[in-house]
This record gives sequence, structure tokens and C-alpha cells, in this order.
Amino acid sequence: MIKKVILGIVLLLSTSACQQANVESNAKAYFSLKGFIDNQLKHIQLSGKSFLKVVKVNDHFEIKKIKSVDLSEDLTNFLGYDINKKAWKNSFAKDSDAVNQTVNYTAQEDYIPVKKCSVNYDGKSIIKVRLFIRVENNLFSSVKIIDLFPSNTYSYYHTQQVKGMKKQVLFIKTIR
Repeated sequence: MIKKVILGIVLLLSTSACQQANVESNAKAYFSLKGFIDNQLKHIQLSGKSFLKVVKVNDHFEIKKIKSVDLSEDLTNFLGYDINKKAWKNSFAKDSDAVNQTVNYTAQEDYIPVKKCSVNYDGKSIIKVRLFIRVENNLFSSVKIIDLFPSNTYSYYHTQQVKGMKKQVLFIKTIR
């Protein structure tokens, strides 16, 4: 009888241990890149203006006029670098520089490609968000520096070095 009671308790505890716990959502512990970009997208939609886009691939330049829809698409592509991903929770250290009015979020884990997110302020207004992304392995190394400005513009610098090949450099800048 006692064995059956103990077995019942063990089974009850083991089944309750296997139930999934409620996972609390990752509150925006860090700067919300998604919130910043969403705000920019609202301004772009209201403005309907066109922008100049300068593209440099290695030594070749191209300047073209783009519609606000194209700029919106570009900005949306940067959402993959939001540091508030659930998998990255508690993986960034926050430090502030009051003199330069900058808040930095620095990755504490090597596997995270977004190594740093810096937010520059002028008073309470954001003047620039900079993302520094680096990926390295045995075959290639890649560095991206993305600067986002509240004026709906951005600059994107990307270098990639594949072993045995020439280094590739891409630079994009949008101008209002």
C-alpha cells in the first residue's frame, strides 16, 4: 500500500514537472530597434517623399532616386538585428556615457552577431542608432556597421572576406 502511494506521488510529481511553465515574454529590456524603425516607417508613409540612394560596391558607384516604399523595405530588413530577441535575453551589458549622451548595449556572448548597439541622444531625442555586427568562422569574416537616423535615412557598411577570395566592400547611404 505504501509503495503504491509513493509510486502515485512520484508519478504526480513527474507529470507536473513535465508540464510547460508559462514563459514570461521578454519585456523590452534593451533599446527597441523595432519601436524605432516602426516610428520611422510611420514618418515615411506620411511624407511620401523620394530619397537618393548611393550604392558603392568595391570601386563601382551608383546613385538612384528611390521611393519611400523602397526605403521602408530597406529599414524593415534591419529588424533582424533587434537585440530584444528572446534567445538573447540577459545577453547584453548596458552602459551610459552622460557626456556624449550615448547608451551602449554590448553583447556578452560570442555567438550573438550583434556585438554592439549604440544609441546617441540630443537631450531626449534620438539622433543616431548604430549597430555593429560581426560574424567570423573558418571560411569567412563579415562586418556590418549600420547607422540609422531619425530623418528616415541610414548608412550601411559591409565588408566580407571569404578565404581565398578578394575582400568585398558594400556601402549604401540614403539621403533625404
